[in-house]
Amino acid sequence: MLHVLQVEFCFEMTPYEDEATLKERCARTIRKRLSQDNCNITIKELRQALKRFPNSVGLHSMLGQVYLVKGSYAMARVHFKRALKLNPTHRTTLKYNQYLAQRTAAKNPTERPPI
Repeated sequence: MLHVLQVEFCFEMTPYEDEATLKERCARTIRKRLSQDNCNITIKELRQALKRFPNSVGLHSMLGQVYLVKGSYAMARVHFKRALKLNPTHRTTLKYNQYLAQRTAAKNPTERPPI
């Protein structure tokens, strides 16, 4: 699960940072934050990162996962759909998109996803 870095605004990108480095750093920070339910901060930062890399499958998938944890299923679906449009075989997105479908069909959609 994810733990929070309270002060670091990790999604500020340096001019020399590439997409792979950004995604790796984002993923580490997201895991740190979500365990303490700081979804809104993470959403804001991922949306900012997507301004720089709007076609990043990984960033859309991560944002969908955060929305899933938050319980914003419609927004999770939007970002999973975008990620799968960019890469229909992205395993992580497929996994969480399937989980989302199961949660929305289940009687207890409030159970947290296995992140």
